[in-house]
Amino acid sequence: MDIKQELLAGLPGGQPLFLALCAAERTAVPEPAFFAWFLRPGFYIIRKPGCTVSYKMTENRPMQNTQIRHRLLLLFFFLFGTFTGVRAQLSAPLLEWRDDTGDTTTKATVHLLARTAWPARVTINGDSCHLYRTGIFFRTVALQPGPNLIQATVKPVVGEEARFSRTIFRREAGPRAALPLWIDSTSVLPAESRVLQSRDRLRVSFIGAKGHAGWVDFKPGKLRLYLRRTDLADCSRYEGEMPLSRLQQDKEYSLQLCLKNSVKGAKKSTLRRDAGVTIVVQNPERFPLLQLLRDGALLNQSLGYVRLGPPVISELPAGTILQSSGRIGSSWRIRLDEESEGYVAADEVEALAEPALRPAYYITTLSAAPAAGADLVTIPRLQPVPFSLHPDPAGRVLRLRLYGVESSSTWITHREGLRVMDRLSWEQIAPQTYQVNIHLQESRIWGYTLTAGPTMLELRLKHPPARKIKVAIEAGHGGSNLGAVGLSGLLEKQINLDVAQRLEKLCLEAGLQVLQVRETDTDMSLGAKKEKVEASDADLLVSIHANAGGTANGYLGANGVSTYYHNPFWGDLARVVYKKLLELPLQEFGCVGSFNYRVTRMSSRPAILVEMAFLSHAGDEEKLFLPEFRQQLAEKILAGINSYLESPR
Repeated sequence: MDIKQELLAGLPGGQPLFLALCAAERTAVPEPAFFAWFLRPGFYIIRKPGCTVSYKMTENRPMQNTQIRHRLLLLFFFLFGTFTGVRAQLSAPLLEWRDDTGDTTTKATVHLLARTAWPARVTINGDSCHLYRTGIFFRTVALQPGPNLIQATVKPVVGEEARFSRTIFRREAGPRAALPLWIDSTSVLPAESRVLQSRDRLRVSFIGAKGHAGWVDFKPGKLRLYLRRTDLADCSRYEGEMPLSRLQQDKEYSLQLCLKNSVKGAKKSTLRRDAGVTIVVQNPERFPLLQLLRDGALLNQSLGYVRLGPPVISELPAGTILQSSGRIGSSWRIRLDEESEGYVAADEVEALAEPALRPAYYITTLSAAPAAGADLVTIPRLQPVPFSLHPDPAGRVLRLRLYGVESSSTWITHREGLRVMDRLSWEQIAPQTYQVNIHLQESRIWGYTLTAGPTMLELRLKHPPARKIKVAIEAGHGGSNLGAVGLSGLLEKQINLDVAQRLEKLCLEAGLQVLQVRETDTDMSLGAKKEKVEASDADLLVSIHANAGGTANGYLGANGVSTYYHNPFWGDLARVVYKKLLELPLQEFGCVGSFNYRVTRMSSRPAILVEMAFLSHAGDEEKLFLPEFRQQLAEKILAGINSYLESPR
C-alpha cells in the first residue's frame, strides 16, 4: 500500500483528503484539517478536530523521489494549516447570507440565499437544501407576523456541525390609510421642454393618487386639457393628448398638473403641481438647418430610455446638413422627408446661419465594378445630404436611401468580374428620397462598408476570404468593469475572458486565425473594442458574455443561453451558434435580432454576441463555475462557427 492509499484508508469515513490534494482539486479538500511533519523518518501524522491518526511507512526503506515529493507536499500543507487551518477551525464552517432581505419586511415570504464551503450538508429552518458547487444554497421561507428566527446549519465533510441564526421581523402592512392627493413627479411626461410645430400633438401623462379627476392647465391663458383616468392597484394613471394647433405660435407655455379630490364625502381640495417643462410652438420655416460636427454622429430612430441606446438610422459624416423640425430636451428632431424623421444629440450639431439652403440635387449615373477584395458601388453625393442603408437578406438586397435627392438615372454601369452583387436598380420612393437597390448574388455575404467622400458614396462589398478564416473574439467587460456578479460572487468578466481564451486555443488548433480583442483583465471602452476589430482583417466577430436578471421570484428564475445580432445578414451565424449551444444542458433564452450592442453593431463583417448562461440562476452559475463546462461552451461556439462556414450559401 502506497502512502496515498495508507492515508485514504486511515482517515475516518474514508475521506479523500490526500487524493483530492494530490489531484489539485482544491474545492474537494475538506476543511478544517491540517498536517504535521513527520516525527521521525517513516512516520506521518494527520490531525483534525477530535482525533490524531498516525501512519507508519516501512522502516529502513530508502527515500525515493516519490516519497520526497509526498513529504514536500505534506510540508506545504502543514505550513498552509499553520497559518490558515487553525484560524479556519476557530471560525469554520463559514456562512455568508447573500440575499438582499433586510431585518424588517412586510412580505409574507422571503427568498433566503446563503453561501458556504462546498461540500457540506446544509439546511435552512430544518429543510434540507441543495448545495451547489459554487457554495450557494437557498430556501423560500414563510414569515409569521413579528420576529422570525431563521436558522441555517452547515455540516462539512470534516468537522462539526455549525448553526447560524438571523432574525427577520415581519411587520404587518395593515389596511392602508387614505392618502392625500399626490402626483409622482418621476412619472410625468413630457419630462423635458419641447419646441414643436403646430401639426404636432402633445401627450401628457402622470401617476397620482387613485380615483380622482385630473387635468393640465397651460399657462399663461385659460387653456385646459382634461385627462383620462386608468385605475391601478393603489394609484391611477392620468393621460391625455392635444393638437398643438390650439397653442399660439412663438409663445412659451408652462404645464400645471392638477388633481381634484372626487372621493364622496371627502373634503374637496385640488392639488396643483408644476410639471417643470415648457412648450413652444414654432413656425416650421423658423427651424434651423443643422450641420454635423464630427464623423460617425448617430441619427437615431427614437428617444426615450433604451438599455443599449435607441435604434440607429445611420452613422453620418461631419458636414452633413440636416433639417430640424423640433427640439426635445437635449436632442433635435430631424426631418428626412415627408414620412421619415430621426433624432440627433444637440451637442453633435451646430445651427447654420441664415440664409442657408437645404442640400438637394439630381442623380444621373450609378456604377458597379470589381475592386481589390471587393465589389465597389459608387453613388454621387454632390451635396452633404443625409443617407441611410437598409439590409434585406431575405430579398438579397441592400437599399441605400439619400434624402433631398431626385433622380434622372439614365446611365447605370455594370462591369464584368462582380463576385458579390448582381445588379443595381433605383426608385424614387418619395418626392425627395432616392433609393439605390444593390441586388446580391447570394444571401451570404462577408460584410460591407459605406464611405462618404467629397462628392461620392462608395459601398464596398467584401469578397469571400481567400485565406484561413480569422475570428475576432471579444471578452465582454474587464478591469474595473466587472459585468454581472453571480449569486456566489462569480464575476462575469473572468468567465468571459476564460471562455474567450479557450475559444482562441480551439480556433488555432482548428487552423483558424484569431484576434483576441481583450487579452488580459483590462477595461477597454466599447469604442476602443470596436475600433480594434474594424481596423483588423478579421472575417467575423464573436462577443462573449454571461447574462443576469430575473431573481424576483427566487434564484431559479430566468436562465438559459442566447445569441444576439444587429445586422439581419448575420442572423444565420447567430442561429447556427445558438443551435450548437443548445446541445449542452442549457435552457433556451432565444436568438435575438436588432440587438444594439456597440461592438457588434457593425456591417464590415459578420458579428454576433453570445450570452452563455445566467449568473443570477443558481444552476446556470454552477455550470459557468466549472472549468469543464466552460470548455464545452468554447467547443460549441467553435462548432457553430464551423457549421456556418461549411453550410451552403
